[in-house]
Amino acid sequence: DLIKGKSVPIALGVLHFTPKRVSETLEKLLLSAVANAKTMGISKENLTHIFEEGELFVHRSPTDTTGKYSPRNIQYAKIRVGKKPITVINFHGLWSGGEKTDNEERINQSKRIVGFVKGLENELLICGDFNLEPNTESLKVLEDFGFRNLIKEHGITSTRTSFYKKPVKFADYTLVSKGIQVKKFEVLQDEVSDHSAMYLEFE
Repeated sequence: DLIKGKSVPIALGVLHFTPKRVSETLEKLLLSAVANAKTMGISKENLTHIFEEGELFVHRSPTDTTGKYSPRNIQYAKIRVGKKPITVINFHGLWSGGEKTDNEERINQSKRIVGFVKGLENELLICGDFNLEPNTESLKVLEDFGFRNLIKEHGITSTRTSFYKKPVKFADYTLVSKGIQVKKFEVLQDEVSDHSAMYLEFE
């Protein structure tokens, strides 16, 4: 909450004079975002403003000890890119110890995400490690709501790096609502973990 809702110049000033170890990391992250914005012709004053942020549990709650698998939540932030409000959602889907196929819990967590975004009036972007194969009902629930699946649209054949030795090469996805104009999307070849980085330029 230290820089929530602040413009980039003010946020940088707050972080610079805050005697906290984490503030150094946040300052570097923010400066990196500003540098990337400059290459796209966006001034730091108009880069991003966070209107709202929060989380929602889509599989069990953190106090629920009755289930077999760990609770799962989405984290979201409503930002402004230029004059356009967008809700960005990070989702790390349920891992159930086996294949990345459908089960009742996975389908239900997708339905809970849809239930949440139905109440939002702005454009949407959801990304992360969904722990799903491409042709699952769990993923189709999100696509049927209206999300564009950029992994499918761009013919991506793997979101895994050489560090991942199992045969299934899908886990990560980027989905956008229809009002988002995708300028560039790709899965990067850089390897820092067993998940590939996804790169998106949009308006």
